[in-house]
Amino acid sequence: MHPQNSFSSERLGLAAGKLTAMPMSVREGRIVRVSGLLYEVEGLPMTIGDRATVSVSRDLTIEAECIG
Repeated sequence: MHPQNSFSSERLGLAAGKLTAMPMSVREGRIVRVSGLLYEVEGLPMTIGDRATVSVSRDLTIEAECIG
């Protein structure tokens, strides 16, 4: 392996490690209406297909997907 490739690979590995250690961004909104499995949220900028985690309580979360 060329020495420069080894150096680049090492730097890439270090950068990947730092990225996985970083906290995920947190954006918050407010649920204003629930109808069956449909939650209407305001204050949370999302586009169709975006995924979110809804915190129901300290120990319970629900995975959700923006559909409109």
